[in-house]
Amino acid sequence: DFTKSLKALHSTGHAAQIDRVLALCESSGRLDQIMANINTLFLARTILPNASVFLRSSNSLSWLLTPGNHAIKIPARLVNEHIWCALVPIGARATCSTSGLRWNLDNRVMKFGSLVSTSNTYSGQDVQIRTDGAVLWSMGTTPKDM
Repeated sequence: DFTKSLKALHSTGHAAQIDRVLALCESSGRLDQIMANINTLFLARTILPNASVFLRSSNSLSWLLTPGNHAIKIPARLVNEHIWCALVPIGARATCSTSGLRWNLDNRVMKFGSLVSTSNTYSGQDVQIRTDGAVLWSMGTTPKDM
């Protein structure tokens, strides 16, 4: 499984040299498998602390944003076609501010049972996100984006 694969990468002794991991996955409609993959994104912070870990499916690219400031460059095609994006707090609340999205957040608290930022899109190619907690960034893609 995904977590075991990251642990295998760590055990090679080259973990410090790994800066990116792209995991190709499909959920087959199983929410439990999707949640397990998201949980592995959290675990990856300790298994491969120097690596950015991405989940790539046939129609999305997702990764965990840790507390701090993040800049994401969006391909023009995704902006022009109004492809979706989302910021979802996982596990705990997060206060976020954004720019470059159709519906920006201004120091808004997000948590389950309250606000989550799904079904958003882009207002430009440069997206900025500031968060004080871990949030899942997910963006729509197509197979031609592989």
